[in-house]
Amino acid sequence: MTATEIESSWRPDLKRVVERHQAWFEGNHRYLVTIIPDSWDSFNWDLSIDVKTPRPLETFDFFDDAQLQEHLSFRLAQFESFWRTKAERGLDDDFIPVFEPRIGWAEHAAATVAGAEVGFYAQTSAMHPVIEDYNTFNWDRIRYDATSPWGQILTKANRWAARQGRGHFLVQPRALDANPSDFAKACRGSDFFLDLSLQPDQVHRLMERCTQAVIDLIEDQRRVVGGEILGGYATTWHGGYWTPGPVLGHIGDNVTDLVSGPMAAEFLAPYLRTFLGHFGGGIFARDVTTKQVWTLLRDFGNVLAFKPRNVGNVRLTAQDISDIAIATDRLPLFLEAFSWEEFCAFRQAVVQSDVRAFFVVHCQGRDQGARVIDDVRRLERR
Repeated sequence: MTATEIESSWRPDLKRVVERHQAWFEGNHRYLVTIIPDSWDSFNWDLSIDVKTPRPLETFDFFDDAQLQEHLSFRLAQFESFWRTKAERGLDDDFIPVFEPRIGWAEHAAATVAGAEVGFYAQTSAMHPVIEDYNTFNWDRIRYDATSPWGQILTKANRWAARQGRGHFLVQPRALDANPSDFAKACRGSDFFLDLSLQPDQVHRLMERCTQAVIDLIEDQRRVVGGEILGGYATTWHGGYWTPGPVLGHIGDNVTDLVSGPMAAEFLAPYLRTFLGHFGGGIFARDVTTKQVWTLLRDFGNVLAFKPRNVGNVRLTAQDISDIAIATDRLPLFLEAFSWEEFCAFRQAVVQSDVRAFFVVHCQGRDQGARVIDDVRRLERR
């Protein structure tokens, strides 16, 4: 997509905002900000968990085109509700409208495993493990196949989103936030964590297969959706933002939450380096409790920014920001603040730590949102 083709009914100044994102990644802007309105009281970054569908996911037959479109239309309406609230506020923050045609979680994982079965629960899904015994498992089953049943559903969903988005919003193809570790764990189930100690060679073999399968998956689904936007791609997470070149906008590797630093260094880092290296880098997102990987972020290779996130009642603090800056050699940060006071504390921490930051701030009313934006813009001009 060329610069002159970029247009959005939800964000008429889309090109100008994307150029601000470009400047941030290049180091020519230090601070950006997206405001999350308080009136959107059930906002979730993927808008699929904790945002109930009209009927349970397990009652849908996603192999039926009409039911697939019914589900996707509801998801798009959720995003449009958020974008409408943003438009009504009329605040010049750094949000861009991006939609991801997500069904649950496992629909993209299942496209990389022949004969995979998916079970739905709540507002998401899981793939049934396929490896009972490494020695008898048919390793050729782990490969991306666009013609498989779930590969076809994924392609249909992404094509539908691309058609709907023309002239209105950008699309993050479903599968763009896939990663090797989570797929490997899905193939083996919870025994994957025992295998790290009991069958390490098999884990390495599994990680290698999943790494290539995920690369092939992402490459193909990017082709389905279309070309680049000003030399980069968009992601839905944290209100919608842009990343340069083929860089992946959100790598939320959940396995890292549950392993030690040495385990991550041995079993995850080599494959994340290969994976991120293929795409020229990525934005790494992890719970704030996963402190054991902070020092590994540089070792993973091509991590352009880090998103430390709250988990349960454990919240990111200003001290955490300072500690992360030291551990990662001042890696740029995405920081979500849920109040004016939290924003002020985070702002002070990034200035003192000399790190670039993309603030995502939940605000009570338009006036507070305008105040936050003005504060960030003044900080940028210093």
